[in-house]
Amino acid sequence: MRDSTHTDDDAGFGLVEVMVAMALLVIVALSMLPVMVMALRASSTNISVTTASQLASDQMDWARALDPTCLAMQGFVASTVGIYESDPRGTELLIDNQLTSACPTTYPGTVSLRSTIKVRDTGQVLATTESLIFLSKAS
Repeated sequence: MRDSTHTDDDAGFGLVEVMVAMALLVIVALSMLPVMVMALRASSTNISVTTASQLASDQMDWARALDPTCLAMQGFVASTVGIYESDPRGTELLIDNQLTSACPTTYPGTVSLRSTIKVRDTGQVLATTESLIFLSKAS
């Protein structure tokens, strides 16, 4: 007669199998950690680059919206010296606008405006845009 409380088959998982499965899971999870860290860093950088690109584009839009005179362009560049904006993560971005060509000698003409956006702490350039701005007169 057989004892009904004891079976000879190996149904289910034993403690050794569970421990091996957990060890494999930990190894796989740890191998994915560098990929996740790299993705987080890339995402963080992309936020700053996107914000910088938008700021550079905005600078060009604002310059084009001004009175189309050389005096207005020079005033715009002077008014943006030392201006900082923050991206959504709180990184401070420096706006650097420069006229890369002299005002024209005859009008109508154009002047070249360059807008560079840098990280305030490191000076790393995140975005640069350059455009010709139409000018109808000197002042």
